[in-house]
Amino acid sequence: MMTFEHRPDELEVGRQLAGLSVEELWWTYIGSGGSKNIDTMQRQLTGREPISPIHHDMIAHAINERMVELGGDHPLVYWRNTP
Repeated sequence: MMTFEHRPDELEVGRQLAGLSVEELWWTYIGSGGSKNIDTMQRQLTGREPISPIHHDMIAHAINERMVELGGDHPLVYWRNTP
C-alpha cells in the first residue's frame, strides 16, 4: 500500500481548527465514500496508522470544506498536489 508521508498529526490539527468532532468528520468522510471505521480513521488522524493517498484526500477534503464554510481557505494539502 502506498502511503503519503505527512506530518503525523496534520489531519488531527486540521480537524481541531475546523471545529469538527471526530464523529462529525467521520460522518462526512463516510458520506463522501470513505470506508474506514471511526476507530481506524481516528488512528489515521493522529498518525498512529498509515493512511492511503485516497483516504488522506477524502479526510482533508472534508476538513477543507468545513474551513471554507467558516470563511477560511483550504489549509490542508491534498496528496495528489504534493511534489
